[in-house]
Amino acid sequence: MTNLIRYVDKQIYTMHNGYETARALIESGEEFTALYCISDVLAVGALRALADAGIRVPEDVSVAGFDGQELAEYSIPRLTTIRQPLADISRETVRLLFDIIDKKSYHRHIIFPGDLIKGESTREI
Repeated sequence: MTNLIRYVDKQIYTMHNGYETARALIESGEEFTALYCISDVLAVGALRALADAGIRVPEDVSVAGFDGQELAEYSIPRLTTIRQPLADISRETVRLLFDIIDKKSYHRHIIFPGDLIKGESTREI
């Protein structure tokens, strides 16, 4: 199972790195039915690598991203993604930063729920 976990080169989230990382996975010969990318940008690069390899999305492999970026709506197929509540994250970050500066608070771990945006890049099994 750990052979299916891949890391992008230099942990830079670009379409090129998504493409190269997915291509390396494909070329490894490991079998997989789904690909989850930590960002939509990586997922769009992976979509191209799969298409170039003749792998159909979602018929052969499902692909999902994370961020909820606008580009997910325009990729072919439309990318399934988890949209982050950016306004809430930004507001709470600023509030927490000022509380830390004013010594009213310390570092906190805050979890924000995301929204699953179903696109065309995944299929039910």
